[in-house]
Amino acid sequence: MANVSIKKNGIVLAKHCYESDGMNTISINSVIAYTPVKDTNNSCANSLTWSTPEGTVTGDIFRLQALVEYSGFDSSSTAGTFKIRFQGDRWDSANQTWTWSGGTQRICNTLNSQKDLTTLVLSSTKGTYLYDALFSVPEDNVTTYTKQHISIRTDYSNGVGIIKVSQFRIIPEKYSVSTTPPLIRARLGQNYIATDELIEI
Repeated sequence: MANVSIKKNGIVLAKHCYESDGMNTISINSVIAYTPVKDTNNSCANSLTWSTPEGTVTGDIFRLQALVEYSGFDSSSTAGTFKIRFQGDRWDSANQTWTWSGGTQRICNTLNSQKDLTTLVLSSTKGTYLYDALFSVPEDNVTTYTKQHISIRTDYSNGVGIIKVSQFRIIPEKYSVSTTPPLIRARLGQNYIATDELIEI
């Protein structure tokens, strides 16, 4: 079967059917969570690792989703200026080492570009925010810096604020769905259909 077709009775025929979450390239159970140390420069959370999937080529597009929950932050520290952001080093596959100085940090850069964490956590005493953004894979993430850590750095917190990031999804865009506008609940490819849920009857 070369093409997707939809019959008059509503039956969909396709060579391949995919549930979007089944194409996730990072564990949906991955969680970053911590209370940054009070009045401290560079207090970091635990790290998650994302590896460039096998078969990825430069320019491939992925959808990145993550849910942030936060409470208790303010800018009251007198030790320095409060700031919080996503950060992570890269795996240099040629030298077999983690490095901060080389490569493109596409995951953390995408998160920071969509919503600044400092602005977010200071906007209310507590809240949630769903990140939902697309990114393209740069050449160096395919050839050299094939893994990325995903973490959070906080400077000069009040020692009370709590942040948690969960429900990570990093899915090839052609298989992804979106719960934020513009809503995308299903995708039809030339020989596949991808959706958030498949129900057999």
